[in-house]
Amino acid sequence: MSRRLTPIVLAVLAAFLLRTEPSHADAVLERAAASVVKVEAGSAAASGFVWRDSRSVVTALHVVDGQGPISVHYVDRNGRIVASSMARVERVLATSALVLLALDEPQRREPLPVNASPPR
Repeated sequence: MSRRLTPIVLAVLAAFLLRTEPSHADAVLERAAASVVKVEAGSAAASGFVWRDSRSVVTALHVVDGQGPISVHYVDRNGRIVASSMARVERVLATSALVLLALDEPQRREPLPVNASPPR
């Protein structure tokens, strides 16, 4: 599954690891991995992550920009798709090249935990 992570998700995971004691790194990765999804739109695909609540997903803008219908796939630990939902663009963050998607049929997944405090 790590081969499918986009730079966005890798940056988020790295931020968690930098704020976490080394002995907790595995637990941080485990929690974050449960929030990772696969996003497909037209011929483009990338990873994304559940954000805020189970109805919201963040992914890269180039994945959905000008593409057809948007599908979000939930994957298991082995990268196999276990459920899917159609999605629509809720908000575009053009300066960050990110997009917030709203899911039509969200699955029960924990949002990516975020530490809002600055790094130590």
